Amino acid sequence: MLLLVLVGLAAVLLVNTLRLPNHQLGPVPAAPAVAVVPDSATAHLAGALRIATVSRSHYAETDTVPFDQFQAYLQRTFPLVHQRLKRQTVNHYGLLYEWPGTDPALKPLLLLAHQDVVPVLPGTESQWTRPPFAGQQAGGYLYGRGALDDKLNVLGQLEAVEALLRAGLRPRRTVLLAFGHDEETLGLRGATALAALLKTQHPQLELVLDEGGLVKADGVAGLTQPVALVGVSEKGYLSLELAATGPGGHPARAHERGPGGRRRG
Repeated sequence: MLLLVLVGLAAVLLVNTLRLPNHQLGPVPAAPAVAVVPDSATAHLAGALRIATVSRSHYAETDTVPFDQFQAYLQRTFPLVHQRLKRQTVNHYGLLYEWPGTDPALKPLLLLAHQDVVPVLPGTESQWTRPPFAGQQAGGYLYGRGALDDKLNVLGQLEAVEALLRAGLRPRRTVLLAFGHDEETLGLRGATALAALLKTQHPQLELVLDEGGLVKADGVAGLTQPVALVGVSEKGYLSLELAATGPGGHPARAHERGPGGRRRG
């Protein structure tokens, strides 16, 4: 009986696999060029890095003034976005933008990012080669908390939409932008509340894209060409107390950390 059940299960899986339609997109024509002011995007991101939107494990300890400043900065920096897109807030700081498409029959596309950054470990300030909240440019690089994780995506998405609006373009599919404010501390007030709001307003989505991973060119045995790391889910967490001496780094790739000290995982 067990063998029959296993064979039946395998047959069902095989049939469902063969029936699954191919969702691979065909060739997509290049979009028309959009005029962008040289280096404006870099300057906008640098300005955002200078606002210390640090989230704390205990929300009562979070300084919310920088988050108010950050929202005001976004409104000044991206005026067309705030004039033409519907903007909603959850728990005051979580942001949801809606850019209506021309075809309401199409399911919306959701892009995610987060506004908050992790604190600088007390006592490590002198280890930073560049101040963590100065948004300094040097040697072709932009330094600061959030330059990669994750104000890069907040500003990048808004920069793209602002440029498209300026060019008079409008998407066929509705585009949603959701920016939480406590992702580094489980996202209970940001992502969780935004998800609940989206469930009531847009229960079906075509695609959801979050911040993603890195493009690795070295550091992994057998890697002979750049490989994009694709994340498909969020992991859980385990709290430990560890003591170590040496250069700081990301928990998953500690040996790769550049200037700036350690990051909590």
